[in-house]
Amino acid sequence: MTEERIIQNPKNGLVVLIVNTLAILIAIGVFVASIVMGRATYPGLLSIGLTVVSALYAFIIGPIMYVGLKVLTKNEALVLTLFGKYYGTLKQDGFFFVNPFCSAFNPTAGTNPSTGATREKKKEQIVVSPQGMNVEFKLSKKKISLKAMTLNNDKQKINDSLGNPIIIGVVVIWKVVDTAKAVFNVDNYIEYISIQTDASLR
Repeated sequence: MTEERIIQNPKNGLVVLIVNTLAILIAIGVFVASIVMGRATYPGLLSIGLTVVSALYAFIIGPIMYVGLKVLTKNEALVLTLFGKYYGTLKQDGFFFVNPFCSAFNPTAGTNPSTGATREKKKEQIVVSPQGMNVEFKLSKKKISLKAMTLNNDKQKINDSLGNPIIIGVVVIWKVVDTAKAVFNVDNYIEYISIQTDASLR
């Protein structure tokens, strides 16, 4: 059983955004200056070192840092994994920075929370030419809602205690409390709730 680990005091995303942007700009400036300095004189170890280090940060490390910026609104959570292992859960609302190699995991991204049925993910179409050629981008939701949700299962035909067939429906109010157990202990927690609701009626 996976225990939930809430990330305490995550880094402020706005501070990291500003600092990283300034560092990239400085690195680009150093990169250009070192190239100019190297052309003006015989390139020494200092100019070569500055060129390599500034290029690494400006074009590789700096852009990777932006991947770690996460935005959460009220009653949302983000379950993070690092190289396949559970890293922690973000539950606070705000703008945060986490390890850029962490990836958000949500197995219910394509499931309708009100019915428990798997649905087709929404697509966004962008016209890129006058001839009407479209490029489709699939939008996937990695955030987990912590709000109270309603599960409305379809009507079912079951038998009562006397064996008489009756048609009955059920509405369940539910919400996610432990994000780690919901994500890692069952394959799809929304479908799991729907199936368990059907089973309890029978």
